[in-house]
Amino acid sequence: MSSLDKTMHFNFDDGDKKDVRETLETVYAALEEKGYNPINQ
Repeated sequence: MSSLDKTMHFNFDDGDKKDVRETLETVYAALEEKGYNPINQ
């Protein structure tokens, strides 16, 4: 029996989560850097 036949549990609760605002600011800055208008993307 392979390990894929068993139930697996994943825990994604790490203390290093970004909040939504920080993620959007990162994406906004990256789009501007590439020459895109972040508002229209």
